Amino acid sequence: GDLYAAWGKVDQAKTSYQEAIRLYPLGKPPYGGHLLPRKAKKVQAKLDLLSMASLDNASLRDGRYTETALGYSGDIELAVEVKGGRIANVKVMKHEEKIDQNACVLIPQRISAQVSLQVDGISGATVTKDAIVSGTLTALQKAGLK
Repeated sequence: GDLYAAWGKVDQAKTSYQEAIRLYPLGKPPYGGHLLPRKAKKVQAKLDLLSMASLDNASLRDGRYTETALGYSGDIELAVEVKGGRIANVKVMKHEEKIDQNACVLIPQRISAQVSLQVDGISGATVTKDAIVSGTLTALQKAGLK
């Protein structure tokens, strides 16, 4: 799905993501099976993000919303602040990323500055960037994003 999305083939990306979501719960790996539901949730967040056009017309409830997303080395705890119905600030509160290429600082800054989840990544920190974006998306859904 990620390749199709990068190539701009949205319909094929959605189909691939939906298939991955369907297959993850059926997997029976010898190790790491407990992580499959979390991975399916990450793919669902990618599908949700792909389906969402823009935050420009979003109607969000003001407040502070927290979320935990699965990063490369462990959980990434985020806080998203909404003021005036728009993203005011995104901050990584806690993370276990070992080599994040400063993504835990730069990606939240980009989301806040651009008021968008469609932000440029950082080479070498793709998983961390995806976790921050998907965690922000889930927090915004708590704030009323549809």
